[in-house]
Amino acid sequence: MSEEKVFEVAGVETIEKPLEDGGSIKYPKPKEKKKRKEMTDEQREAMKLRLAKGRETALKNRQKKALLRKIDNEEAEKAKDEKIAKHVLKKDSKEEQINNLKMDIEQLKTKPSTPSNDAKLQKLQDNMILMGQVVDHLVKENNEYKKRKETKKKQREDEVNKKKQVEDQKVQEQKVQAKKVYDTSKHRKNILGGML
Repeated sequence: MSEEKVFEVAGVETIEKPLEDGGSIKYPKPKEKKKRKEMTDEQREAMKLRLAKGRETALKNRQKKALLRKIDNEEAEKAKDEKIAKHVLKKDSKEEQINNLKMDIEQLKTKPSTPSNDAKLQKLQDNMILMGQVVDHLVKENNEYKKRKETKKKQREDEVNKKKQVEDQKVQEQKVQAKKVYDTSKHRKNILGGML
């Protein structure tokens, strides 16, 4: 083995280990681990109390976070539902208009009757009727859309069921054919077995 320079660090004890070829190798002496002082009963009790208190606060924090996540998820679901309702029914703007018209009618009803108020009231009532017709039409279109969607889904399911039935018939036919082949080969073996 070639001689290598070993750089010794000041203040570090080394151990020399002999090798088989006659040389030796130096390596640092491992440090001895200090033993911990044994805890007294009071220290153990204090540690148990701190541990219990820490577990309680951790549990409370986890419960708070879980509750916050639950609330956030519910709010997100409500927002999604509102967005879907606005898109599908387009009811937000129509409902606001209807509510505004209702409020105007109530205000006109509370004011004293004058020809101009009566005309405004009649006009608002006509607008309410028109808005109601628009909403009814939108609801009807939405219901028709749902029916079309359901019939398409049912047609797809029927097609899948028909394909499955055809495949099942093919499998049954193959099983019958395989059984016939098995029976004929068994019959042949019996005939040939009797001849031998």
